[in-house]
Amino acid sequence: MRFFRLTGGDSAGSAFPVAAVIGAAISKPPGGRACDGGGTCGVPGLIAVTRSTTGSVQNIELISRGEAEGGLAEADVVYEAFYGEGRFERLGAVDNLRTVANLFPAAAHLVVRQDAGIASVADLRGRRISLGPTESSNRAHGMRVLAAFGLGNGDYFAEPDDLGSAADRLRDGAIDAMFVLAGYPVPAIQDLARTTPLDLLPLVGPPISGLIRRSPVFDVAEIPIGTYPGVPGRRTVAIGMQLVVSAAVSPALVEAITRALWNPRNRHLFETGDADTHQIRPETALKGLNIPLHQGAAAYYLKVDAFRRGDETNGSE
Repeated sequence: MRFFRLTGGDSAGSAFPVAAVIGAAISKPPGGRACDGGGTCGVPGLIAVTRSTTGSVQNIELISRGEAEGGLAEADVVYEAFYGEGRFERLGAVDNLRTVANLFPAAAHLVVRQDAGIASVADLRGRRISLGPTESSNRAHGMRVLAAFGLGNGDYFAEPDDLGSAADRLRDGAIDAMFVLAGYPVPAIQDLARTTPLDLLPLVGPPISGLIRRSPVFDVAEIPIGTYPGVPGRRTVAIGMQLVVSAAVSPALVEAITRALWNPRNRHLFETGDADTHQIRPETALKGLNIPLHQGAAAYYLKVDAFRRGDETNGSE
């Protein structure tokens, strides 16, 4: 029996439950039924243990220190970590980081109360905005999005709440907005919308076009109507969420994990989850990867013709 420590994100967000679904897909405890006999279709003898964290930066730091084997992280954080840029300039390059797959777009949510009189990003000038913990990737992304609309550090009050605290404070009127970059739906926003009329500010237009030109890891996305109770659908900006691992994990194990991730018999685990797990599909597995694949993941993709064709139906040899 082997354990695989998998880091997700804030337990009130979407990355943690996604990591839990991935953990279920790749796990196969000893003594279970065979995959083709109705049992789990993970790696024989492997148990993935999912851990809650503050997000991408901490996930990568844990991998770099050998305190986790894998985790979820946004594409730009992965790039900065591997090359020692941005948030990792002081910490140094994490050269033992490797990718396994692109998963889903993490969409920017700029959440306000409907009764706050805030209709656009410009209306947030002088307001209190929860951007997440000080060293979190969520905070850095929020500041970049606000800066694209002309709001610098001194134009608003940045609050360091975690996601659960931010939702509580927005409900109580202690803050004016909260920024969350995550797959949708975000559980904390769902829960809040059931008791408090909310709105999502549209993140569109020339500011976002300029942000995408400057940072190609960003892309346009849409949070559909009905994602959150009483909240209209909104166009926004998003970044790809990736599954990353330590280079120290054996190629044989990572190849087996990748095979389990895309095994068609595991597809039901992703289809019964939330909207972001529905978007985890093999045809986008290699989209937007910007650091090397792990040797084991690369070996799997090279063996499966469907990934070279961009075909959706694949996953087992």
